[in-house]
Amino acid sequence: CTILRQRAKVEECLDHFPLYTRILKRYQEMSVLPSADRAQNRCCSLLTYKHDMIKMNANRQMENKNAAVEAFRAIVQYELGHPEIEQNHCYTLPHFLGVDFAGQLDESTDNAIWDSLRIVSQMDAEAGSDVQLPDRTCFNCLATEEKLGDFKFCAQCNKACYCSRLCQKEHWKKHKKDCGKKRKN
Repeated sequence: CTILRQRAKVEECLDHFPLYTRILKRYQEMSVLPSADRAQNRCCSLLTYKHDMIKMNANRQMENKNAAVEAFRAIVQYELGHPEIEQNHCYTLPHFLGVDFAGQLDESTDNAIWDSLRIVSQMDAEAGSDVQLPDRTCFNCLATEEKLGDFKFCAQCNKACYCSRLCQKEHWKKHKKDCGKKRKN
């Protein structure tokens, strides 16, 4: 979902989101069983936080106010239970919502939170911090990578990427001129 969102495929990200949510819910159910250990509980908590981050960002981009605000509130609640250095969103509250600490978030209206999310989003866009990942294209056949990590890079220059070993082999005569490193035979 993160990669889809970063590739500006936000609607596709939100299409996959119900499955992601169902898988997370099942993991949450397993994490409260007596057999679950502290590490599993921590992992579940962190995955829930990441889920809420993706939910907030994708819904913010799609202008879905209610879902974005709900996720933001969950994110802040998670961060309140962690050291200040790990709090990514709590620090924005005094600046944008006028509350002294995150514990006062309940006093903030959804509209005020939404306005602050939009301001942060605008600031991210101006700073270029919400950079989109480009789709990778095979240097030989020009196929487009569907999932991040499907294509492999040239081991010598780490710049050219290929959908298969065969494509890399076929393209080698053209690529070796630009590769930057001599091939050892």
